[in-house]
Amino acid sequence: MATSTRRGTGATGTNWTSLASVYDGGTGTFASNSNTTVDPQAVDITGYGFSADLTSNGQLFSVEATVAQYVTNAARYDPPTVQGYVGTTPLGTEVSLAESTTSTNTETVTLNGITLADIIDANFKIVFRANRSATQSATANLDYVDVTITYTAGKGYWGTLPL
Repeated sequence: MATSTRRGTGATGTNWTSLASVYDGGTGTFASNSNTTVDPQAVDITGYGFSADLTSNGQLFSVEATVAQYVTNAARYDPPTVQGYVGTTPLGTEVSLAESTTSTNTETVTLNGITLADIIDANFKIVFRANRSATQSATANLDYVDVTITYTAGKGYWGTLPL
């Protein structure tokens, strides 16, 4: 078995600033959302590119997300979540993260419901949500979401060699 960790190459989200911080390869610079609307504020992270690591005849054993995020006031946010998607189709269930007010916070969680076909699909993405629970001043911050897969590649010959 092998593992591969990748960071997405793109990010989109309404009311978020500095979204390039989510995929720029660095740490410690954050995309931020201080919108006062009490509703989910999502960031879609795309471009993980796992098809370079394995093919459709490989085997996927686990998918984990390591998320660097924090909020300025945990009492004003519900626990943030992450979930895999292919396009607009959610995979498995949202996984809650711990609420943190520390800018060095990282947490690794196991994502469920993701198949080999999903992880190598060009439209695979991770959706991070910060749900505001109060309208008072507070900011959600996201540095990165790295995805780690454990797999066998399946790129070699499988079967019996003729004599």
